[in-house]
Amino acid sequence: PNRLVLQKQLSQLQEDKKKHTLIIIKPTTYADARLSFGIRHANDYLTEVAKQLNIQLSGLDLASIDNKNGDKVNHISRFNDDSLAVILYDEITTDLIEQYAFLVNGAFEVGIYLVGTYLVGNVVIGIASFPLHASNVEELQQRALQAVDLAGKSSERWHIYQNDGSQFVQK
Repeated sequence: PNRLVLQKQLSQLQEDKKKHTLIIIKPTTYADARLSFGIRHANDYLTEVAKQLNIQLSGLDLASIDNKNGDKVNHISRFNDDSLAVILYDEITTDLIEQYAFLVNGAFEVGIYLVGTYLVGNVVIGIASFPLHASNVEELQQRALQAVDLAGKSSERWHIYQNDGSQFVQK
């Protein structure tokens, strides 16, 4: 599913006034794959990563973003050219984010074999919750992206957006 499907799901959750958390996942290998092998190869890589993440994160309390495949529920959405997104029901606690980050990193450490190339990479993760960090869908996406930006500069590789004066908190 693409960003439009994701926004529709986020809008529905907001309209229903349900607490939820947007987690944006940005694989660091995507840019290297795109530069080295081209956009088609990089997009195939991101599609495979999404499939692995969908399996890795199944069983968690995630929103179904698209269920057009009948029995196959999809929890992962393409956010933009180089990022994926997951919607978690409720707000995420700092304790739980470490578990989610571990699961997400696990999918990337296994690596992806694609067209004769084995790609192993890291990931940066940005997190923002509704209504804690944002009052609408656009704000939520913006805050999660801001958290992704700072996550790339930290050793933990993830950030939760904070509304207080410090703006961001890293565990």
